[in-house]
Amino acid sequence: MNPKHKKPFLHYFVRPLGFCLGFLVVAIFAAIFIQHNGTLNVEEPSSSADASAIRPPAPHSPEAVIAKHPVDGDHCWTGEPPKDVEYPGHVIWQKPSGYTVYSAKLVGPALETIFGDGHLAGRAIAFCR
Repeated sequence: MNPKHKKPFLHYFVRPLGFCLGFLVVAIFAAIFIQHNGTLNVEEPSSSADASAIRPPAPHSPEAVIAKHPVDGDHCWTGEPPKDVEYPGHVIWQKPSGYTVYSAKLVGPALETIFGDGHLAGRAIAFCR
């Protein structure tokens, strides 16, 4: 071996020590982060009513669709329709996935599913004018 190219003894430990030091720093920050997040005093909502006050319902959840089209017996209804309505114009339909729609196209298939032998997947929440 050429004496000019001889590496100092400490040279062989620099990379492993740097790697260990970096790993140690990351581990310390991770431990601090985990401990800090574990001790946050976040109040959990005690009921679903509290949760809806904190976070609005999803756009196609039954709550959001009913909020836009209230089931009050006049505009939308469950059970017997208002006396001046011969045929519903819309239906609030919830698909098996939970996705809820306000639709005029689904009125016929919804009525067939409820009163006949239709096979529309989901359930009618209400009918509307």
